Amino acid sequence: MKGILISSISLILLLVVSSCANKKDVLYFQDIEKLQNLDINKPDLLVDTGDILSIRLSALNPESTLPFQPISNSTESSSGGLTNFLVDPDGNIQYPVLGNIYVKGKSTREITQVIKDTIASFVKNPVLQVRLANFSISILGEVNAPGNYIIPNESITVLDALALAGDMTIFGKRQGVKVIRTTDNQKTYAELDFTSVDLINSPYFYLKQNDVIIVSPNNAQVQTSAVNRNISVIVSLVGLAISVLTVIAR
Repeated sequence: MKGILISSISLILLLVVSSCANKKDVLYFQDIEKLQNLDINKPDLLVDTGDILSIRLSALNPESTLPFQPISNSTESSSGGLTNFLVDPDGNIQYPVLGNIYVKGKSTREITQVIKDTIASFVKNPVLQVRLANFSISILGEVNAPGNYIIPNESITVLDALALAGDMTIFGKRQGVKVIRTTDNQKTYAELDFTSVDLINSPYFYLKQNDVIIVSPNNAQVQTSAVNRNISVIVSLVGLAISVLTVIAR
């Protein structure tokens, strides 16, 4: 009888212990000593079809810029001096007076220079500001604050993104974080390992507009979920078995 009781308790303890996370599964950058030997190249964020560009044009003579501002019934929108331009399926924006300007595959820095060079024939000393207005990312799964986040500065890494989402929970799978990316209407993805600094060399380390980050639950969480659903049943069955055996033993 005593042996049965010990076996039952051991079974319950085994189920609980098997759901515990290993330290190696939850620590970031376990080979941090390699970090000092890595060269980090920050890529330019490139504009794609469907993006929205916010463009502000100014000059010493404000009247000289008026022809290049959208009229009130334009399909483009204007607010606070910024005019929003949608990148059409052909990769162009329709700019007043200048017409179609091809922007797909260019950085905002390159687009700024292209428009500035073109408009300089009409406006003396133009000042141009171009930024991506629809740069957002989505973060899902085992993080403390999942959701969609607007990125104002056109530069964010996966580490920054996790910080925005309040970091992974203790149950987040560090070695299989997925990043889904859309480029030219094609979906690609990568699985990132946050336990290694090699993550920094990934082309997915710097995020792009509309990237989706998915943090899956680790094995401990999956096992815990199964145990949490079944532990009460197991304990009840073990208790019933002990009661029956106690009665029989009498």
